[in-house]
Amino acid sequence: MLEKRWRLRSEMYQLSSEGASTSSLERRLQDLSSQIRRRRQLLWDERQSILAHQVVQEAHEGHWRQAWCDAHRIAHGGIGLRSRVYHQIPAYGPTASDWKLAMTQAGKDGGCSAHILWEGNLDDFSGIQHLGQFLFQPSTQTMQNLMKHNENRREQISSQGHDFVRQADADYESTIQYLKQFQRGYAVPHWSLPNPIWKYLLVGNRVYPGSSLTKNVFRCLCQLIRCTNQVPFLWQLSIGQPIPKHNDKSVTHAFRLIYLLDSLGKAWYGGLWNREPPDIGHTAFGGVKHRSREEAIVVLRVWQYRLNQVGIKLVALLHDIRNAFPSLDWQKIERKAFPHRSRSDVYFLVLRIHQALTLIIDAIQECVLFCPLTGVRQGDAGAAQQFSKTFDSAIRRWNAENFTVLEKAYMTTRDPWSQSAVYLGTYLFADDLLKVLIIPPSK
Repeated sequence: MLEKRWRLRSEMYQLSSEGASTSSLERRLQDLSSQIRRRRQLLWDERQSILAHQVVQEAHEGHWRQAWCDAHRIAHGGIGLRSRVYHQIPAYGPTASDWKLAMTQAGKDGGCSAHILWEGNLDDFSGIQHLGQFLFQPSTQTMQNLMKHNENRREQISSQGHDFVRQADADYESTIQYLKQFQRGYAVPHWSLPNPIWKYLLVGNRVYPGSSLTKNVFRCLCQLIRCTNQVPFLWQLSIGQPIPKHNDKSVTHAFRLIYLLDSLGKAWYGGLWNREPPDIGHTAFGGVKHRSREEAIVVLRVWQYRLNQVGIKLVALLHDIRNAFPSLDWQKIERKAFPHRSRSDVYFLVLRIHQALTLIIDAIQECVLFCPLTGVRQGDAGAAQQFSKTFDSAIRRWNAENFTVLEKAYMTTRDPWSQSAVYLGTYLFADDLLKVLIIPPSK
């Protein structure tokens, strides 16, 4: 069918170049394309059915490792961006010692001021996992104050359990809403279920309403989290997966560290964060709901057209912020990204940052476990919005200190609803900053 479609396209191109009618060929081509799509869907459904049957059979026989692998294949999980290069193999893979040295450096040098908790062979890691919450200690004064506040509050309302139940019910519902937005294809750690499975069990679909047992157990877990002020240890633990950048750099600078997070923990924190969305600046587009890169391009093009009409030219400078997400100071994140939220919610959001653990495994199964002391994990729920909110004040200060009144006058407009002034000289998309400079008309 693919060969037939190619011949029809070639024939239609020849007829159109000669000026002849191609309506009949277009209809045939549309029908053939529909047949190809249906055939591909049938092949995909057959693949999924075979894998599902294999998972059931392997679980029945006790081959759990292979069952997990097939479950990940069903979820179509992959590691890295869609633009990841697969056809080149890096000549060198950083060792655990290389990552230890890199992560202990400051954010501006490519690290996260990490505190190394353990290093050794992967076979010995199970003993470290048993320590669980004992690995965590309050790391800033803000965290200590929040822990003290939550402890006092728990003592005050210990006889009123309905408050914890109400908060847990809200957590449950927000997690379900976040799971509904989950897209398939995200890789998770080997101890975690892929997100389509959690979505199938807790949300269901048009045929299957979900597992009532799983829903009840998860609702009880939400209540336990609120009562104890602790989250499961595996929710805080992530695997650092190095992805080659192919940028002609050496050692760890040639790799991008992708964090594989537990899907249910990410959904719980994502629901908590989305409960009160932050007020992001007008020109921040990365990771902001209902805003896309195309919108930023359209705004810039329209602005360029209007200024060109009065003889003003634009020059755009793209700044790539190095090691952006791991470089943020925790106190600035807490001050800028978490205002106007209930203290009980802020406690868990701060906990997500302060008790983050990352395990990196190299090619010879040597490991390093560290706790970052700055920044947020890129790819975590709300990380992009936290970065945008925290970085917005720095951008405003940078604009005020480095650009003239004339530039601000040309590049300022008003919000049509609030009538507040909006400066369109800078655009932030995740960790990429675009600065627009004007060239006044010559006299």
